[in-house]
Amino acid sequence: MCESDEMDDEDGFAHEIVTIFPAFLCRALPCFPLLISASLARQLVGLQTNPTDGFAVRGLVDDNIFKWQVIIFGPPESPYEGGTFLAQLDFPISYPQHPPKMRFITNILHPNGNHQSLQGWHVCISILHPPGDGPHGVERAAERWQPVHTVESIVISVQSMLSEPNFLSPANLEALLMFRINPQRYNERVKQCVKESNVALESDYRDIPTNDGQGRRAQ
Repeated sequence: MCESDEMDDEDGFAHEIVTIFPAFLCRALPCFPLLISASLARQLVGLQTNPTDGFAVRGLVDDNIFKWQVIIFGPPESPYEGGTFLAQLDFPISYPQHPPKMRFITNILHPNGNHQSLQGWHVCISILHPPGDGPHGVERAAERWQPVHTVESIVISVQSMLSEPNFLSPANLEALLMFRINPQRYNERVKQCVKESNVALESDYRDIPTNDGQGRRAQ
């Protein structure tokens, strides 16, 4: 029997997520805390029902509510404009007390990320760092992870990172040096990443919802 049968339906939400996501609930909930799963499912339903400018939820990895894939649109007036970058969020069991890990699956070049072979490009920004003051006073607690953060606030921070890199805390020294010494080559490399991102997405085509309800195709 599906674990969702034992849900507390006090707020009416349990019935809603069972109705919409019966497959992944039956597989995921026996292994993960119910309240955390419900919290993530609530966010998932909300973002799929009312898409937010700048990104779209593509879906779950293997129907696992703790592994999301999102598509991030390159911010306007940035070198990444026109790109459709596939990223993955991996939520810990301790969420929301601790942040998820985020990585770009699509190839991307940026000073605030670290490419780790087949695992993809790991995002390194303050909002995804563990709660509390950072070591050596580099980051204040207010800049780092807090339980009130959501998937939406994370992606907004990532888009801000794409528009305005943080040069004081680089994770990719090669990208930082290229940006400072040869900005023309840096922008050319980024434009190539933008082109590759759209080719990669088209190879597994699906309409991407936007908040105008019309849907958008990666181009």
